[in-house]
Amino acid sequence: MQAKNLCIVETTVKHCYGDIREVIVPDGITEIAEGAFASHAYVEKVVFPNSLVKIGAKAFAWCESLREINIPDGVKYIGARAFIDCGMLKEISIGANVEEIGDRAFDRCSNLKKVILPEKLKKISGFMFHDCIRLADVNMGAELEEIGECAFENTDIYDLCLGEKIKKIGDFAFKNSSILSLEIPETTAYIGAKIAEDTQIRCFRCYAKSAQTGWAEDWNVNGNNGVWTVFDFGNTNGIVAGYDKQKLIIEGSVVKWCSPDLKEVFIPDGVTTIDDHAFNGCGCIKKLSLPSSLNRLCDYVFGEGVTIKELEFRGTMKRWCEVEIYDRFSSPLRIASDVVIDGKYLGNLVIPEGVKKINNYAFMNKNFTSVKFPSSLKEIGYYAFYMCINLKEIELPDGLECVEDFAFAGCYNLLKIVLPRSAKVEENSFSNDYSEFFDIQIIYKD
Repeated sequence: MQAKNLCIVETTVKHCYGDIREVIVPDGITEIAEGAFASHAYVEKVVFPNSLVKIGAKAFAWCESLREINIPDGVKYIGARAFIDCGMLKEISIGANVEEIGDRAFDRCSNLKKVILPEKLKKISGFMFHDCIRLADVNMGAELEEIGECAFENTDIYDLCLGEKIKKIGDFAFKNSSILSLEIPETTAYIGAKIAEDTQIRCFRCYAKSAQTGWAEDWNVNGNNGVWTVFDFGNTNGIVAGYDKQKLIIEGSVVKWCSPDLKEVFIPDGVTTIDDHAFNGCGCIKKLSLPSSLNRLCDYVFGEGVTIKELEFRGTMKRWCEVEIYDRFSSPLRIASDVVIDGKYLGNLVIPEGVKKINNYAFMNKNFTSVKFPSSLKEIGYYAFYMCINLKEIELPDGLECVEDFAFAGCYNLLKIVLPRSAKVEENSFSNDYSEFFDIQIIYKD
């Protein structure tokens, strides 16, 4: 078989020669031999036939001008270092039937931005995309079982969706990448050392209950048979993927304790309770994210001296009104500078229809200037709006039955209150230490 500028033996391309820029591999070729195009300085584009089955090791290594490659569905094997140092390669689509890709296959492809991996591929080999510094988009198949060591080191990957069949993640797999979020499924049996070293990973969730971790027995991924989540590793100087079990302890659906040195904490979905004193002494929290499943905050959860720069509740406003808060030292809104509920920053407050009770301590110490209450509201709990000092007037709905003690206490700029005469108002519902300086107008509705 003959083709221009190609040395072909039977059905194998052995070598490419000459200053050729575009290569069309003829039909009937089944293999590109090891090193066949290696160090070819001119070739920019290669078109493969559907008959191709194998691309050998270093087949296109150091092809500095190669810009375009499309690997057909017939290919089953791509050898080690097959495309290493192809610095002009920007996008690769790998055929649906590739079963094996060797180590460092695309290592140091510095302009590679997007890769579509075949659905059937079970392993991303070691260093496969190492030093692909612009690689940000990788589409991985559902059958993937293993990610090799340093596979995505020094890449621009920021988000990866790992399939439910992942069993092994190698050492330094995402080192110095741009990864922000990573979930490890419960099928994972081994997590290598320092997989997120020198990253700015923000959200890490590990559901593996019995995974081993590399190099450090005391970094137990899930020794407590619950889901532990640390929201911010930051630049942690080599934290292993399986994080220190002393950082955040969750037993069943209850948060028991949080390490005082955590700056950002993500409480996973499914947690219903934060236990007594769980965050006492945590004076470094910049962001706390609470799940929509949360039902109660027990006694003295935050204690004294705790501040939160940003609080996020991932449920609806209606769900937040239903959360049971045991005392004022358990109210996160009391100590949070910025509050996000259901994806929106808390501004002037609108309580949605359907809410029948605003629970105790729900909105204390917040700076909104107005509150709109729903017609469905029946009860406002203790200290619900305590020290909301920017409130100037409120109108409570006709169906309201009860305003508990200290519900609006300390709102010392409150000048006008409109409420139904049928509502039960406690002695201190609107108490104000500065009341002698202000004339509060109360208007009753029949």
